[in-house]
Amino acid sequence: MADPIYEKLGAAIRSRREALGMSQAKLADRVGMVRTSLTMIENGAQGVLVHQLLGLAAALRVGPAELIASAVIHSEKDTGATARAEAEHLLGELNTPVSRITR
Repeated sequence: MADPIYEKLGAAIRSRREALGMSQAKLADRVGMVRTSLTMIENGAQGVLVHQLLGLAAALRVGPAELIASAVIHSEKDTGATARAEAEHLLGELNTPVSRITR
C-alpha cells in the first residue's frame, strides 16, 4: 500500500503538469526519467528521490517546497502558509553540511 504523503505529492505533480498542458512523456524527458517512473510517482506507488523532486519542480516551474506543501496541505488539512514554511524548512536542511557520518 502506498504512503498517503506520496499519493498527495504525486497528485500535486500530476495537477501541475496537467495545468501546464504537459504530457507525462514530455515531463519525464525533461527530468531525465522514464515515463513509467513518472506514472508510478503520480500514482503514489513510488517515492520521489531528492534529485527527482528538484528536477520535477524546475520542469513544472514551481519551487520544490510548493510541491511538498501541496501534499502536506491535502494530507493534513493544514494551512498553505504553515505547510509551505515547514516544507521550506525541511528543504533548507538539505543544504546543511553533514559533519560526521556514522554507520
